[in-house]
Amino acid sequence: MPRPKRSATWCVRDDARLCERRIRQQLLKFLLRQGRRFTEGVSRWTKTHWSWIRRQTFDFEAQNQLLANAIATADQAQSRITRLNADIHDALADWRLGPLVQNLQAFCGIQELTAVGLSQRLATLNDSRQRRSSCRLSAWFPAKRRAVQHVVRVGSPRAATAMCDVC
Repeated sequence: MPRPKRSATWCVRDDARLCERRIRQQLLKFLLRQGRRFTEGVSRWTKTHWSWIRRQTFDFEAQNQLLANAIATADQAQSRITRLNADIHDALADWRLGPLVQNLQAFCGIQELTAVGLSQRLATLNDSRQRRSSCRLSAWFPAKRRAVQHVVRVGSPRAATAMCDVC
């Protein structure tokens, strides 16, 4: 994927996540101001929590409308994030760091969007260091599940030397 579109899509997704977080926080604050506490489960924003929110009713119609609007806004924010995630997934095939994303996913627990974010940050680090000739990242992330030969911490001074042959 071309660099400006990749950055723009990723930035728009980050903005959408922040918007979703704000909407959820406002919804939670509204419910707490009305004396409504979620006690049916342990964590928030699960299916159980959303079903509890949707079951809430109030004495005044204005409060019910406000709750319905907040729920609709949160649903729209979630669907927007889902669409942006799909756009990022579709753009991976043409992106120059697509192979690195696939290799990162070979590690247990690294999902596609996490690998995309890490790859983008490594590429930014790579671009800021004027693309040195040493290429250690291809040995760091082998195509097949071999033992990791080099450990580089992102953000450390040595991470600046981590380069990739697909960049």
